[in-house]
Amino acid sequence: MQSCNHVTTPYMKLTSFTCLAFLVNRVIDARPDRDLSFHETFDAASERRLISLLVERYGHITNFTWVTQRDTVNVEQMEAALCDAAAGFEGRVGKATSPLSGLCLVLDIVLEAIQRQCAYAQIKNEKPSISRVLRSFQRFSGINFLTALITH
Repeated sequence: MQSCNHVTTPYMKLTSFTCLAFLVNRVIDARPDRDLSFHETFDAASERRLISLLVERYGHITNFTWVTQRDTVNVEQMEAALCDAAAGFEGRVGKATSPLSGLCLVLDIVLEAIQRQCAYAQIKNEKPSISRVLRSFQRFSGINFLTALITH
């Protein structure tokens, strides 16, 4: 896999990656019959089609429209950032050790992309707002954190 050498545009909304991580986690929880191989994962990431592969393979398990129906530029930027993040893992992950290792690798790549976005934000003296991320998650999941705290 070639390094993408892509400079991610000034920083993408972390909520986009958070939503993607949440969706991949849903797929993992569903324990699909077919996992992604490491080879498929790295190939898709380097070709900037990792999100497309997830939609194609697991769109019947969860609805990826929270990520895919955003503007096309955002999806292209996400694919580029995932490509960069995946490049750091290639050749360092060893062999798959569980039936869902490929999906776990995808989640690792998404988390690396989030870390890189946070680092970029800190370099630019911008602080990613955790409240903005939580509000987005709340809208996405339907969980009202205030109600959950009061009822428990």
